[in-house]
Amino acid sequence: MTTYICRYCRQPSDPNSPTCPLCGAPVDIRSVVSDSGWVEQPPIRDMARLQLGQSHCQIAGTTVPAAEFTLAPEDWIYFSHHVLLWTEPQTRLTNMPLKGAWNRKMAGLPLIMVEARGPGHLALSDNHAGNCINPINVREALINMVKEADLPDDTRKQYLEFLQDTLHKEYLEILEKEITRAFVYSYQEQAEALFQNYLDHAEAYVNKSKVKDRNTKEELAPDEGFMKSIEEQIAIIGSAADGFRQEVIAYLWAANRHGEKIDYRSYEPLKEAIEKKLITSVRDLSRVITKSRMRDEEQSEKYDAMVKNLLEHGYCPSCVDVVLKYAANNLWKD
Repeated sequence: MTTYICRYCRQPSDPNSPTCPLCGAPVDIRSVVSDSGWVEQPPIRDMARLQLGQSHCQIAGTTVPAAEFTLAPEDWIYFSHHVLLWTEPQTRLTNMPLKGAWNRKMAGLPLIMVEARGPGHLALSDNHAGNCINPINVREALINMVKEADLPDDTRKQYLEFLQDTLHKEYLEILEKEITRAFVYSYQEQAEALFQNYLDHAEAYVNKSKVKDRNTKEELAPDEGFMKSIEEQIAIIGSAADGFRQEVIAYLWAANRHGEKIDYRSYEPLKEAIEKKLITSVRDLSRVITKSRMRDEEQSEKYDAMVKNLLEHGYCPSCVDVVLKYAANNLWKD
């Protein structure tokens, strides 16, 4: 059998295997040598198989790496209890004695360690709470992957330009909309006022009647300029406005007849238009409050409401912190 000398661990290996069974390095990896002469250890690929005496370890997992061990009889490993994913019943698990706990503490290890002894199978994965996957670290991972990939220089340059420029700008646009929309939710009173005002004018327009001013009681013609300023937010223009106004009044009238509560969120297209209208007016203020390190009480309340809304729409606390810091540093540069 033809042997292959691993460039990393310098041990004979099977050239037909995708990875070295001793260290996990891909057999086709190119040598990477630093200016000081050190050889960089190549990353261990998914499904790499490491031989550990009579036992072996399989690297698996597409998102969070997991090490799946097959322990031979009387072979054993030790680990922190929180990294255990699963184990077979015959695998013997015991706590390591506290006798060496101080030495473990000095070495940066937990006081309590678990020992697993073969024969049997188990899997370990050290996925810390808060290490979430978000668009920011996905983009960074893709950039690193392209830099390390065996690609022609022009192809690598093309990919990096897309990731570092085009994709970066696209994400910043999405992020600005996400943050500003969340910020709008702290302006629900203004949204509700716009909604009620639009309904008054749209109803008068549809019924060919007048609008009574709530303060002066004066009867006025429907304000088409005001209605258009909202409708154009969702590309309702020209003759389409007549049909839209009739649909809004008919839908909300039917909902009210069935006893449903009516507010600015009742009719989705109108809700979208009102939010976009508000987004335009509060965007500058949201930039100031998001970037501000010192906030007054009112600004703090608005900021907290924005964070709460992001949490309610799928962000975790860690990701909220990451994206808001990213926005402050990259999105709204003075």
